[in-house]
Order: sequence, then C-alpha cells, then structure tokens
Amino acid sequence: MIGEPKTVARIVELVHLPVNHDPEALRQIYSMVSVACGYDNFIKQADGARLETAPPAGSGGSRVMFLRDRIVFQEERTDGTLEHFARKVEAVLKAALPKLGIPMIIGRTITQRLLLGVPGGESAADFLSRKAFRIEADDLEGFERAGQVVGLRLDFPMRQPQEAGHRIRIESFLREPGSLFLEDVATWKIPVQGANAMQITEELEQVDEFVGDRVIRFLGGLGRSG
Repeated sequence: MIGEPKTVARIVELVHLPVNHDPEALRQIYSMVSVACGYDNFIKQADGARLETAPPAGSGGSRVMFLRDRIVFQEERTDGTLEHFARKVEAVLKAALPKLGIPMIIGRTITQRLLLGVPGGESAADFLSRKAFRIEADDLEGFERAGQVVGLRLDFPMRQPQEAGHRIRIESFLREPGSLFLEDVATWKIPVQGANAMQITEELEQVDEFVGDRVIRFLGGLGRSG
C-alpha cells in the first residue's frame, strides 16, 4: 500500500498586468501582513520586493514575491497546513491588490509537491518499473548496462474554460530511494477580478483533492495489480 503522502512544497503564481511597484506601497503591505502571516523580513528587489520568514538553517520557509507582472507565494518544507497557507494567501491578496492597483488576476498556476513511500520496502525505481511499465530486469539486458525507470508524466487538459489543467510528474526520489516524488502543476486561464481573488482558496483545495485522491489512488492501484 502506498505510504501516507507528505507535502513538501506549495507554490501559487498569480499573473497580472505589469505594474511599476512603489517601494513605499510594498513596505506598507509588509506592515499590514507581517504579524498575521509570520513574515520576518522585507527585501527590496529591482522590480518589486520579497517578504519571507527567517527559518532555521537548513530548513524550508515561506515567502511571497511581488514582481512586475505576478505575485508568487512559496511554502517549502514547513509544518503548515493547507488551511494555514490559504489564510496567508488570502490575507496578502486582501491587502496587496487594492494597494498596488491590481484589478484582476489574468492567470493562476498552483504547484503542489509531495513525497510518499512505496509498498513492500522496495525502491521507487523498481516500483515504477514493475507496476507502472511492467519492465523486468531481463527486459533491459540488451542495453548491456544497469538501468532503471526514473518516472512518468501525465497530462490532463482542461475540459472547460473554468476548469484547471493538470500536469503530473511522478519520479523516484534520489535522496530517498524508497520514496516517490509527486508534483501537480495546475493552471487556470480564465481571469479573476480582484474582488473574487479569494476563490484561490477553493482552487488550492481542488489541487489538494486531485493529488490526494485521484493521483494517489492511481498509484495505489498500481501497487495492488500484477
């Protein structure tokens, strides 16, 4: 049975019309959200600014970047829940969109990355070879060298304009041979008015459901078959 998934990163990328950011407006946004969102640092950049936590050395962190044509949220290797991350996104957008004069979000991309263990204590590469591709060791003998399946990719295009398209990447994880690395990159192309930007919380939940239910159920089915 596929192991319990562990989310290691969430990334939200919100594309908007280009804006020449006022550094003072960005500092005001930092003052408005720093306590609620746990951002410790304000770092001015050439085309905007970055707000971020100050995590212990060697660990992940949380940040939001205001660039000329997009706002990017990144949460990596933290213990925060989906609900906590969504509240942080909502708080920043509520403060930032009117302050920066951004009337709408043109496009959204949400990326979720997870690790999960393979059943039976075997390596992820062997699991993919045997269960996903039905490749046995003797099938590779013609190469006259050792080889392994690294991963697979699945593409699920949007069926209607309001729906997300999903690009799935499933690979063996080099640092943990017994774990699979799973990534879902979900994209919405219908613009959203700034006043309705909080629907991004619903879209975060949709990605979490698509990965946690459909993709992991697919992998679990491979583990039970054959």
